[in-house]
Amino acid sequence: MIFAKHSIFHRFIFNFYIDRKLKSFFNNFYLTGHFTIPSTENSILVLPNHFSWWDGFLVDFLHRIFFPDYKIFMMVLKDTLEKFWFFKYLGTYSINPAKPKEVLESLRYTEKILAQKKNFVVIFPQGNLEPYSVDKVEFKKGLTQLIDKAESFFYVQLLGLKIQFENEMKPNVYCNPYEIRNSHNYKDNLAKLKIDFVDNLKILEEKSLNREAVLKIF
Repeated sequence: MIFAKHSIFHRFIFNFYIDRKLKSFFNNFYLTGHFTIPSTENSILVLPNHFSWWDGFLVDFLHRIFFPDYKIFMMVLKDTLEKFWFFKYLGTYSINPAKPKEVLESLRYTEKILAQKKNFVVIFPQGNLEPYSVDKVEFKKGLTQLIDKAESFFYVQLLGLKIQFENEMKPNVYCNPYEIRNSHNYKDNLAKLKIDFVDNLKILEEKSLNREAVLKIF
């Protein structure tokens, strides 16, 4: 397993590069809902949909704007992290679905950082890239274990992301954050988590089609 590191130097270079990339590739980035900062310092498990190469960068960008006091961690496939080694210095760590022992190690590592204070832990519950859909959503089984076995509570922030072409040459990005929840709301109830996840995507779909935004991020 590849563990996360946090390098100020690598983070500075990455932010400088990716911020310009995002603004050159996308026309606008809209928020269609509101982020709520938790009332306690418990960590946050962030669960976005995963349909594009940009998803991790978009979530990282949101983290820096709305949760700058939280330390980011992001789970990615081991093959990806070996290819893009730079990312491990930005809080990224690995999971290897092909090796059950490494999956367990990654889940235990995730449990450990979620038990600490003020961590912002990003996991894509669909696992792999899937075509954008508000109906056909499947979660990886490890997420059930992570939530059900956690002794202390953390917050769960569902995120819906959508890239949409409109009347400009470059596409717009829309993001809808669901109401933040206590992880105990989903303990032993993955079905409820999936229902809320899909409901959030449907809210995003409606708001993006109507171009309803509460905030233009850029």
